Amino acid sequence: MLRNFTTDPIGTLIGLLYVLPAILIALVMHELAHAYVAWRLGDPTAKYMGRLSFNPLRHLDPIGTLLLVVVGFGWAKPVPIDPRYFKHPRRDDFLVSIAGITVNFILFFVSAMLFLSLHRFAGWYTACDHANVLKCLSAPHVHLVGEGQSLLWYPTYIMGFIKVFATINAALMIFNLLPLPPLDGFHVVNTVILRGSLYMDRRLMLAGQILLVVGLVSGVLIMILTVARGALFTAAAWVFDGIVKLVTHIL
Repeated sequence: MLRNFTTDPIGTLIGLLYVLPAILIALVMHELAHAYVAWRLGDPTAKYMGRLSFNPLRHLDPIGTLLLVVVGFGWAKPVPIDPRYFKHPRRDDFLVSIAGITVNFILFFVSAMLFLSLHRFAGWYTACDHANVLKCLSAPHVHLVGEGQSLLWYPTYIMGFIKVFATINAALMIFNLLPLPPLDGFHVVNTVILRGSLYMDRRLMLAGQILLVVGLVSGVLIMILTVARGALFTAAAWVFDGIVKLVTHIL
């Protein structure tokens, strides 16, 4: 988004009003989910370090947050976990690992369903037709028109935020599913499939970070995220249409 500042400074600033709150909520809920599940499973490490908190400053990583604004994906500070506190270390490490991803999926699903519902039933139509609603959902800007093509300001802001919120949560979920250390996806693969050590080796973490940088510079990561995010929105539309058809049939 910040890359468009020179060509569209006003639009970029307005976009930041949507993006920054969405990023704060999505990142905080992701990390808070890790900390909360770990605490409930017996590990107080994150709680003692102040990570069981809604305060964004306790969770945000400067570089990861900046990347989330600029390129659409990023990360927060990892929640410290000590598997020695777990009664069932491998199972509990898996549950902690998927907690953040699960929360981002729930937030994405709810916001996508809300966006589609408002688009179809509340008359808050985007500038494109219903057949292309997912294109509108993932577009850089949301333009809403009402009767006689008159602009409706409050639906514009509300729909814009919902769209960005869904997109941010989808990006966070997909990015963290990548099986690269120190991402959640690697923890899941390492715990369930590889049955490796639950303690992350620093050299392995460094190698994973290098691969992430290479993927970012080469554009491979952005391509993966774009394709996966589009598939996720398409699946959400199918689910929405299925629910609408089912309810219509019942009624």
